[in-house]
Amino acid sequence: MLQTLQEALIGLVAGACCGLTFAIFMYLLPTIRKAFSPLLIVSQTIPIIVLAPLFRLWFGIDLSPKVILVAMFCFFPITIASIDGIESSSKKLDELMQSMNASRWQCLWYVRLPGALPAFFSGLRIAATYAVTAAIFSEVIGAEKGLEIFIQYAVNARATDQVFAAVFVTSLLSLLLFALVLLLERCMLPWRYNSVQLHGKHVSASSSLDTQKKKLPFLNTTFVIIAVAAFIAFLLHQYAPERAFLGNTQGKMQKLVLVPEMEPTPNHTGIYVAQQKGWYRQAGIDLQILPFSSTVLPDTLVANGQADIGISTTEQIVLDKIAGQPVISIAAITAHNDDACFTLDKGNITRLRDLDGKKFGEEGVAYEEGIMREALQYDGGKGDFQKIIITTGTLQAVLTGEVDFSCEYGLSIREALYKGMKLKVFPLTEYGVPDYYTPNFITSPSLLKEKFKLLKNFMQITQRGYEFARNEPEAAAHLLMQGTAAGTFPDTGLLENVQAYLSHRYTDPGQPWGIQKKRVWDAYIHFVLAKGLLRDKQNRPVKQLDASSLFTNICLQPG
Repeated sequence: MLQTLQEALIGLVAGACCGLTFAIFMYLLPTIRKAFSPLLIVSQTIPIIVLAPLFRLWFGIDLSPKVILVAMFCFFPITIASIDGIESSSKKLDELMQSMNASRWQCLWYVRLPGALPAFFSGLRIAATYAVTAAIFSEVIGAEKGLEIFIQYAVNARATDQVFAAVFVTSLLSLLLFALVLLLERCMLPWRYNSVQLHGKHVSASSSLDTQKKKLPFLNTTFVIIAVAAFIAFLLHQYAPERAFLGNTQGKMQKLVLVPEMEPTPNHTGIYVAQQKGWYRQAGIDLQILPFSSTVLPDTLVANGQADIGISTTEQIVLDKIAGQPVISIAAITAHNDDACFTLDKGNITRLRDLDGKKFGEEGVAYEEGIMREALQYDGGKGDFQKIIITTGTLQAVLTGEVDFSCEYGLSIREALYKGMKLKVFPLTEYGVPDYYTPNFITSPSLLKEKFKLLKNFMQITQRGYEFARNEPEAAAHLLMQGTAAGTFPDTGLLENVQAYLSHRYTDPGQPWGIQKKRVWDAYIHFVLAKGLLRDKQNRPVKQLDASSLFTNICLQPG
C-alpha cells in the first residue's frame, strides 16, 4: 500500500505542476494551444496498459516510469480545468489591470491565476481519484512491491478475499487523496469561504475568516504546504524501494537484477534455495527478482541492460540471435528437454500421427508449428492440422475442447496428471526432435564482460542451490514455498511431487548442474536449419547459424 501511495502522490504532484504550467503557456501563446489541444485530447485515447511496456523499455523498472505514467494520467483533467479557469477569470479586473499599464504577465499573476485556482482544484480533485488506480496500473511495468503485485499473487493463489481487500484499500487511498486536496483547497482559497452562519447569524467575510482561524488555527496555507511536502519526503525516505535502502547501508553489496520467464515454479527452485539460505547475501550479492511480466520478454530487458540475468528458452535465444538481439545462454536449468505433445486420453488416439487433421493449440511460440509438423511426419503422418492461437493456456484449452492437442513443458504436464487429468503424452524427443536445453539462464555479452565477476559469483552460488534441490527435493520445495508470496503454492503435496520429478532432471548423474555441451547445441541448430524452420527479418530462410555463439559455460567453470 505504501509503495503504491508513494507512486500516486509523487505522480499527482508532478501531474499538477506540469498541467498548470502547460495551461499557462497555452494561455500566453495561442499558437501552442492550437497546436497541442488536439494532441492533448488524442493522448487520452491511448490506454495506459499499452504505454506500460514502452515505458519499461525506455525508463527501466524503478520508480521513474511509474511516476511518469501517473502524472500523464492526472495531467489531462488538471490542464483542461486550469486553462478554462484562466480564461474565465474576471475580464473587468483584467481591464482594470491593463488600464494601470500592467503587463500580460502581471495580469496573469495578479488576476487570472488567483481566479483560476478554484477550477484548478476542481481538476486536481478529479485527478486525485485517478492517481491510485493509475499507480496500480503502472506497476504492470514491473515492481517488487505494490498493490498490483499483491493482487497478482492473490489471483494466482485464488485468494478472493485478498483481492477484495486490495479493492477496498484502493478506494480508501483514493478517498484519502481526495480529502487531502479538499483540505489544501480550503486553506489556499480562504476567499471562497467568505461567509458562514454562526448561531443563526450571518457573519461578514473578514469576521468569518477570523472565526475559522481561531477555531482551526492549524489551517493555514504555509502549514499545509509544508505538511504535504514533509509527508511526501517522508514516503520517499522511509518507504523507498528496498534495493536503494540496502545500497546505502551495505557498502559491499552488489545489486543483481534477475527477470524470470514465468511465475515461480520448481524451474526456479535453486534460486530460492540459495536466497533463503542466505548464500547470495553472504557473497555480497543483493539479488532482486522482478515479478513475471507477460508484456515484455526477459530477453529484451537483458539485451537492453535493464536486467543482469534472465530466464529464457533455447527457441527464443535462437530467435534473439537472428534478430540481432545480444543474448547468450550461461547455464541450463535442466539437462534434457521434456517438452511434449499432449491430448485428452479418450482411447481414439494411440499414436502421434493420429492427430493429423485435428486442431492444434499454440500460444504464439516461435516455430512451434513447424516442430509439431516435423514430429507428426516422423511418426508417419502428413503433418496437416488446423492451428489455433490460444490465450487461456494450453492445458485449459485442451480440457475445454477448444483445441484437440497442444505442446507444453513436462513440468506442467506432470502437474496436470497429479491433479487427475487423463492425458495421452508424446515426448517430442521421441519423434525426431533433437534434445536441447530449456529453460536457460541468459545474459548479454556486454554484461558478461562488464560484470563478469558478479555474474560468475551469482551463477556458482545458484549452481549450489540447484545441487541442493537435486539431492534434497522435499526440503528444496519448502524453501521455494518460503521464498515466494503466500498462496503461490497452495497445494504442498503437488509442489513436492513436481519438485521430486524435476530434481532428477536438473542434470545427469555424476555431472555438475548447468553445464551445456556443444554437441547438443549443434544437433538442435542443424535440425532447425535443415528443416527450414528459421526465418530472418525479410522472411527468408536462415541458412547458417553458429551454435557456439549462443552459449557459454564460463560462469560455471571453477577458478
